Amino acid sequence: MLEVLLSAALVSLLSLSLIQGGVYLQRESKRAEQSLLVLQHMENYLEYARIMTITGSASDSQWQGLEDLGFEMALSSSHKVSSLRVQGTKLEITASWINPWGQSESAALSTWVAFH
Repeated sequence: MLEVLLSAALVSLLSLSLIQGGVYLQRESKRAEQSLLVLQHMENYLEYARIMTITGSASDSQWQGLEDLGFEMALSSSHKVSSLRVQGTKLEITASWINPWGQSESAALSTWVAFH
């Protein structure tokens, strides 16, 4: 009888561990999915800002349509002269979002657009 109770307790503990592991994997999978989505939008926005800078058009400082996706993105640009005396514009995009664990995350991408 004791063996049956011990076996049932062991099976219960293993089942609980499997459930916790499954929940952890689901959250990490969602976190990776969110990160990839943010990175894709950041890359698209960076390319848009580069084109707008090269053509001399005004670019929006906020990427539209992100409110529904649960993250924010912003663009900053500054005119600079490199150490080689090349004029250009430094573009930086920052993004922030809340991951499935409820923690705040952020990322930044930057590039340099040189003018001759």
